Amino acid sequence: MVVVIAVAAFITTAYSSYLAYSRQSELGTLQEDCYRFSRSVRGYEAILERPLLTQQPLSGHLDQSRLDRLNRSLLERNLNSPHPYNLTIVDRVTGRNWSYGPAVPAGVTSAAVNSPVLVVREDGLRDPGNLKVVMWL
Repeated sequence: MVVVIAVAAFITTAYSSYLAYSRQSELGTLQEDCYRFSRSVRGYEAILERPLLTQQPLSGHLDQSRLDRLNRSLLERNLNSPHPYNLTIVDRVTGRNWSYGPAVPAGVTSAAVNSPVLVVREDGLRDPGNLKVVMWL
């Protein structure tokens, strides 16, 4: 009887450890995917400012008028996220924000990445902003 209890306790402990390791591994992979997607958004030419003196868009300088025209279907078609996501860009000076994607469902494993960006307003001023990407399984 003692042997049966000891074996059952061992199997339960081993299974719990495996589940914890598996969950931690999933979360690490999800965090990496979230970071990669955030970098893709920061370099997505359809929303970047194009200065007059160069043909190269500026990474992380997001054009307000282009953000106004952006929609989720364009993001999905061009950036190919590996997971469901919510993308939010906030202009910290004006308080204006742009959000693409559904809210995070309750009870799911999720990861989030915040990145600083500049929001280029129509009057040419550049406001500090924040890009937040949340992904879930």
